[in-house]
Amino acid sequence: PLMIGCFYGHKGGAGRAAAVANVAPALSSAGYRVLIVDFDLEAPGVHRFFGIPDAACEGGVVDLVEAHANRLAAGGDVDLPPFPEELLLEPRFEAVKAPEGELAAEAVRDRILGPRTIGTTTPFETGVRILPAGRFDGRYRERVAAIDWSARWQDPAWRVFFGWLKLELEARAEVVFLDARAGVTELAALCL
Repeated sequence: PLMIGCFYGHKGGAGRAAAVANVAPALSSAGYRVLIVDFDLEAPGVHRFFGIPDAACEGGVVDLVEAHANRLAAGGDVDLPPFPEELLLEPRFEAVKAPEGELAAEAVRDRILGPRTIGTTTPFETGVRILPAGRFDGRYRERVAAIDWSARWQDPAWRVFFGWLKLELEARAEVVFLDARAGVTELAALCL
């Protein structure tokens, strides 16, 4: 890809998700294929900036990690399956259209940060794809808490997994943005 960027901060609530939700459509409107990965597993929500409800997230980072853990626990190979394309969300806004002379990214910004103008009902494709943090079922928090990132970081079978994930994400976009967890953690280190 052209670029892999990580939106990271030492403190939560600094606006990382809002920043990536504004930068990604701007690059997309310039013609780049952009993918956002929500690695803020403890406080996910990039998808919400694009009007995507939690119920629409059928899986994501946590589910990929769980599937690999289950494969390894069952004595499976380190070989990894094809990337599940169905996990990538493609937001579109039904009620947003860029007014004459306004960049499409500005119209998206208005939709995300609050409308200055309401356009027609022409569908607007953001051109951004999102890999959410995971499936937000009743066990999401429990599933996140069960992941031992420091052990996975040291294990060669998990290094293969993270290398696979990086290559799969790079193959799907020219620009990949990671929304990383705030603070000094193993997961933040993985993203950086």
